[in-house]
Amino acid sequence: LKAATGATLAGWWVDHPFMNAETKRPWSEVPACLPLYDACFVFDRSYEGGLSRAGARAVHFLPCAADPTLYRPFPLTVQERASYGASVSLIGVYTESRAAVLSGLCSVPGLGIWGPGWQGWLAERRAREAFRGEGLSPHEACRVYNASMINLNTHHHQSRDGGVNTRAFEIPAAGGFELTDHVPGMEALLEPGREVAVYRTAEEAADLARYYAKAEDERRRIAEAGRRRVLAEHTYRHRMETLL
Repeated sequence: LKAATGATLAGWWVDHPFMNAETKRPWSEVPACLPLYDACFVFDRSYEGGLSRAGARAVHFLPCAADPTLYRPFPLTVQERASYGASVSLIGVYTESRAAVLSGLCSVPGLGIWGPGWQGWLAERRAREAFRGEGLSPHEACRVYNASMINLNTHHHQSRDGGVNTRAFEIPAAGGFELTDHVPGMEALLEPGREVAVYRTAEEAADLARYYAKAEDERRRIAEAGRRRVLAEHTYRHRMETLL
């Protein structure tokens, strides 16, 4: 690209820049490519030093974001609320860390889980009815966020310093109430307790889910504050303005 166009070239990593965070397999091509970029942007501050040492130039922190044309509040039909609604929802592939968080929530009536790999784990816990499907499009995920009382979010281990995932912004953009695990440095992006609800342990996640299930006014205030913050600071337009 640079040889053909002479253009400025930038890269933006919204995941672990050096490996697949789930399989731990390294991206062997990345280090060789880094010196070719005029600027590198990464979603988590903890990787800035590693990118610089690997030859990256002009390394900057650029968080994930949401697309408010995809993730937004809208009225749902009765059928959509029945299909996509849950007391506590989770969208994501099965991982041991996510299962640990959900272990205390299997007995919650109306739990809804979308994603591959969950059926066996749920069957062992006599919670087969919580499994709602293998996967969802963004359009369908937005309906879950709109229809559910509590939308659970979890982060992989690559989120270390301010690296909240896209879901952290997409849930409030959709007008949904978010209960997320704590990521160090997230306070600069979303304020815990005011714009999102935050847990630090699996036990606290279960306790907060049960608390907020009964606290409708608090859920609404937090969801509204979270949406205002995302629309004001955390859309892809904001990110591209910063990058450019």
